[in-house]
Amino acid sequence: MKRKLVALLLTGVMSFATFSACTAKNQAAVSISSLATVSENDVDIWGAVGTEKILKDVKKSEYASFVDTAAVNITMAKGEYEGAQIIMTPTKDVDYYNVTVGQIKSANNVVFPPLKIEVFMQKYIYVGKVYDDARNPRTGWYPDALLPFSAAVAYNENKIKAGENQGLYFCFETPLDLPADTYTGIITIDFGTFTKEIPVNIVVMELTVSEEPHCKSIYLDRWQYYSGELQSGLEMYTAYHDALIKYRLAPDRIKIKLTIDEYVDYAVGFLSQPRCSNIGLDYTTVTRTVGSKSYTTLNTTYLSDEIIAFARRSFTDNYNYVRKLSLYLGIVDEPNYSGAYDQVKVVCEDFRTAIEIAATTISNDTSITSTLKNEIIDSIRKIRACVTSPYTASVKDYVDTWCPQFQWYDDATRSQYDNQEEKWWYGCISPRTPYPTHHTEDIWLSNRVMGWMQAKYNIVGNLFWAVNIYAAYDGEQYNNIEDYYGQACRFPQVNGDGYLFYPGG
Repeated sequence: MKRKLVALLLTGVMSFATFSACTAKNQAAVSISSLATVSENDVDIWGAVGTEKILKDVKKSEYASFVDTAAVNITMAKGEYEGAQIIMTPTKDVDYYNVTVGQIKSANNVVFPPLKIEVFMQKYIYVGKVYDDARNPRTGWYPDALLPFSAAVAYNENKIKAGENQGLYFCFETPLDLPADTYTGIITIDFGTFTKEIPVNIVVMELTVSEEPHCKSIYLDRWQYYSGELQSGLEMYTAYHDALIKYRLAPDRIKIKLTIDEYVDYAVGFLSQPRCSNIGLDYTTVTRTVGSKSYTTLNTTYLSDEIIAFARRSFTDNYNYVRKLSLYLGIVDEPNYSGAYDQVKVVCEDFRTAIEIAATTISNDTSITSTLKNEIIDSIRKIRACVTSPYTASVKDYVDTWCPQFQWYDDATRSQYDNQEEKWWYGCISPRTPYPTHHTEDIWLSNRVMGWMQAKYNIVGNLFWAVNIYAAYDGEQYNNIEDYYGQACRFPQVNGDGYLFYPGG
């Protein structure tokens, strides 16, 4: 599982790939005589457990219980991502270093595929005020972005100031067909005037993590991405979706307006991939009057037509896309705070209406002879709409899928969700530690605990409200940010909430 070790620099996967070959050559051509002399005694190179954040400005002695030898030792399953970090702490300025991953292979000469090994430089963001102090009660420079190392070289960021920690992160992905064995090799860090070899030992178990996830997720990726990226069209959305699905995380609906047929065409490109567990349905809204009150609710015609279009595309492609459809009801987000439970009733009624219209239309269409017909009809009726609220008795007959925050699955309230066909939950500003969070001050182990808890409590889906807040919300409006690495707090009184990515261009 890929945890939020640090956020990915998204377009580094695309834009920076073109820099790697020429940059390595140019850097290699730098005259060694022009570099400040740095000896092995000038740079302390050490390892640290992968679940601990090593701040840039904290002394190594304060991490004594987490310090390890400078080596990569990993045990992992097939089809899994796993990583390790190496920390460099120089006593004098380092104005150049480069990283080379040598051949990693088994005793039987089976090579760990180089394309499944990624090297990143940890970038840091300053936390000037701590809001989650149960586990990391300190201000300072936290590692919170993974910059592809080729980009660090291209932008001349492969330097370290004296007395500061600089982390490297190595990510390994085991192919499904890689033989179970022990794979060894060397990673070389070249400082121009000396080199350091880091031994690598990867144990691949006879155990497979399936490419297809057995859980669902909704990672909202349509928020303020356009405030940070240089372009905000469909190509950029595709880049975000590709990055999420790479790590078996599912995106929500996209915000760019498409016709139903265009949206289906776009979505099936992801839904057909094994790693894509689900994608959010698009929807439009209308106003419906109930009694003396008017409510914003789902456009049932649009939603049912969209589901029908996915069904018909499923028949054409002989693949059940409908089983991977989901819906986050953002129009009634967090009614436990807004008090909009009367609107919840209307929206959930209209969702059920749209579902039944779609299922009945497909059922009554005698021209459909596909063997998938009954399966698709069943899948339509199993589409779930998440309401981000803890269990509330006044709307229990309307809400099929509660999506409460993590803390509502504690011992006292967990049984309220036992009858759901799909259990969901989410985290955002709250809860805070000691509950699991994505907050900057929290340890990386917290992200892994979320998955373990989902398995223990049979929670199918995880919702994360935004992966790309490239603006700061002040309680009333979003304000543009000049330096995305300089502002950890993008929502009042929380660091790190609302972003798992940094803009890349």
